Amino acid sequence: MSCYTSLGVTVAPEEGMHFLRFLKKLDDQPDTVSQGNDGSVSAVWEDRNHFDRYSDDENYDAIMAFLEDLDDDKYIYESVTEDCAPEIGGGYYFGFARVVHYDVYGEPVDLDSVTSENRKRKGLLARLRRR
Repeated sequence: MSCYTSLGVTVAPEEGMHFLRFLKKLDDQPDTVSQGNDGSVSAVWEDRNHFDRYSDDENYDAIMAFLEDLDDDKYIYESVTEDCAPEIGGGYYFGFARVVHYDVYGEPVDLDSVTSENRKRKGLLARLRRR
């Protein structure tokens, strides 16, 4: 069974270079890494299967161990697993934003091609327009 997680982490400027060196050594490197003007570093792993504290993923565990060695005000992370509430840790500011994307199943429908042949429904629309 698949269970996908996205993880975003930002560390304070004084930890930025240490974090970059740490990221370079990981087997599962982040999809995105950025460094702010102040020296803070953000990394994002998107849609990793079984990438959370319950899945025994060595990379995830290493990331969390790295963060646990820092003071709370030197990092922040957000871990979002499908069908679960986001898990947030640390007290720094987010250097990233989460965007929600919906995957829709089935065939696309062009609403311009839909005909309205239901008279009752048509009458209801006409009444609503008159108001």
